[in-house]
Amino acid sequence: MHLKSMLMRYFTLMIYVWIFFHSNLCFTSQVSIVDTAEDSNKSQQLKLLAVDLGANPKEINRLQLDEVINFLNSRLELTFFNVGFDHGKTLTAEFYYNILYDSDIRALRLKIASYNALVDYQWPELSGIEIKLGFKHVEVAKLRWMLRMYGDLQPYSISPYQESVVDPSITEALKAFQRRHGITATGDLNEKTLAFINNNPLDTLDELRETLSKHIVRKTQANEYIEVNLKSALLKVIKSGNIIIEMPVIVGRPSKQTPQLNTFLTRITVNPDWTPPRSIIDTDLKQSLIKYDNYLNSNNFVIVDKKGKRLKATSELINISNFDSATRAYKLVQLPGSNNALGKYRFSIPNSNSIYLHDTPDKTLFKLKDRALSHGCIRLLHPDKLASYLIKKETNQFRHSFSQAVAGSSKTYFKLSQPLPVHIVSDSIWLDGLGALQVRN
Repeated sequence: MHLKSMLMRYFTLMIYVWIFFHSNLCFTSQVSIVDTAEDSNKSQQLKLLAVDLGANPKEINRLQLDEVINFLNSRLELTFFNVGFDHGKTLTAEFYYNILYDSDIRALRLKIASYNALVDYQWPELSGIEIKLGFKHVEVAKLRWMLRMYGDLQPYSISPYQESVVDPSITEALKAFQRRHGITATGDLNEKTLAFINNNPLDTLDELRETLSKHIVRKTQANEYIEVNLKSALLKVIKSGNIIIEMPVIVGRPSKQTPQLNTFLTRITVNPDWTPPRSIIDTDLKQSLIKYDNYLNSNNFVIVDKKGKRLKATSELINISNFDSATRAYKLVQLPGSNNALGKYRFSIPNSNSIYLHDTPDKTLFKLKDRALSHGCIRLLHPDKLASYLIKKETNQFRHSFSQAVAGSSKTYFKLSQPLPVHIVSDSIWLDGLGALQVRN
């Protein structure tokens, strides 16, 4: 019995050992297969990204994963320089793979795919024609096809005869096309509209690829940032490729263009005062004083001497006859208040051009399509939304003090513990909130 028991134990042990090694062998084999499949899938997806950025599909398909990464990095190198970033970063396969899931990247790649399909067609040259209901011309059929390919005219069943006749669908599609290109939506085929329609889709495809490249480069700097596009006059707060906040802004007029910048939002000033620059003093303020001799005092301006003493800028102290000498001898300051040019909030973004973001008491200008109106700084329609978003990351004490300052009227500074990157850009092509392609000159 003793020998039999020992043999049974030995065979049982051998069975356990065999099961252990066999299971580990299977597990190791499965892991290897999974890893290989994951690497292959990752490589394939990054190859598709490279194609979207302009790589030749046949050539890129022959490359190994590390070679694909080298291509992507070389493709982005010029963009790093163009947008004002130091390259100084080695972008990994993991970085590229992770950003594929960001909403903005996916949306741009879908649009690139649609324009890739367009370039396979022999793109026609449209002649100028009158867009009048019932007008029949062979160019109308051509226009109808082009608007359909651009996505501004939804396809529907129509007879061959009707293809060449102007109907309401043509004018509505033209209006949609014009809105996407920053043209007044008249439904007419004017010169500017015709030029955009005749633009070869290959040129737009190249711009889309450059826009995709810019989005990727910005993501190398931070996962969350503020973007102000001077072309669209829109501010966006973007996190993981998703738009968290979007609002219209007013940017610099053509003679005082807002510069492109890469900086950080570091501080919020509640109830700011305003010291106008010489350029505004000599133009806007001087003209206002000519029209209304008590303008400065009525709008809460004071003059400050070299010792810091403040006096109300009454018409007796400062008027059009002594304006030039007085504004050079004294500093002109507008105190906090409802009519202050900076409104309730000023957002500091350190730069050498004295540019900042701020509120404004005049909200009517945001209704205009062309909002290049300021002297260079950026006015926000909803500064309170941006402020609320920024202070959510701060301590309870910070938020309480901030709320008290907003309720009051004294100037108060709040330094952010986590400065947020700010990119002021001039992108002539972008996707709007509905995924429609917007194009500007």
